Amino acid sequence: MQRVMFVTGERSAVFWGYDLAADNARFLSALDAEYFGFVARECAARLEDEATLERADRLRVATTLRIAYGQAAETLMALLAATAQIPTFPMGWMLRYQNQDLRDVVTAIESERPLHSLLVERPVTWRTISALVHSYIPGPAERLGLIDRAATFWSRMAQQFLSDHHQNEYNALKHGLRVMPGGFSIAFGVEKKPGQPAAPEDMTSLGGSQFGATYVVPVRIDGAAKHHFRISRESRNWSYEALAIDLQLMAQSMANVVGCLRVVGGDDASQVRFSWPNGPDGDAFTRHRDFLPSLERLSRPDHVL
Repeated sequence: MQRVMFVTGERSAVFWGYDLAADNARFLSALDAEYFGFVARECAARLEDEATLERADRLRVATTLRIAYGQAAETLMALLAATAQIPTFPMGWMLRYQNQDLRDVVTAIESERPLHSLLVERPVTWRTISALVHSYIPGPAERLGLIDRAATFWSRMAQQFLSDHHQNEYNALKHGLRVMPGGFSIAFGVEKKPGQPAAPEDMTSLGGSQFGATYVVPVRIDGAAKHHFRISRESRNWSYEALAIDLQLMAQSMANVVGCLRVVGGDDASQVRFSWPNGPDGDAFTRHRDFLPSLERLSRPDHVL
């Protein structure tokens, strides 16, 4: 009988089995990171062809893309956290972790704080992990460029993952679709007569998007007992192009992390497939900026419609 001892965040765990290495290998081989790339391509293709979908169905396809985006962000962060703490037995970490464990580890990596880890280099950073993940890619020039670009991308994904706004929206989407689909826009204009809204042609737009979601969140009331809340409405705009670009990058990152973990587990590196985006100067990692909505978020207290 074998055993593996490790921690998820700060919580101890011991796994027992007759062939834990084989169990770990089977677990890794079953992880299909390309699923997220598939969702990104299929949803983006359908949304690009506006004539084939009614508005309600276009919003549903965009919602599918956004849910996959949130799921991919959590999966990528979990794989990276497992790599940071126990790269020799990521299966145990993935099966054991709770949401707070994941947030604690991601926060520690993002802020370069001390972390329980089997990695030699300290502190454990996104670049530390990226250097390990991409160390099996032949060609030092390509590898060195990719290490920094991937680390920067993972840091951006970590900041989104840790954002309360991201989590509020993702939770509303995945738990019963508690959202009103569709984006928002803001425009302003001067009243020509008091009490009469300005005509549409006299309004100046501040931007917006047709894709997004509006949802409600509970907010604790300042000065009251902790079980007293009020309602706040939050709206977020999406760009399906930006979501699809980042989702495919996350899928590629996940595949590389899994590949690295397979090699750490004993697989022949020459038989493991690694990949990275094409294009000069890491264009794929910054291309999402070309599609970001000019207005991303709007919050309104319960007494404002």
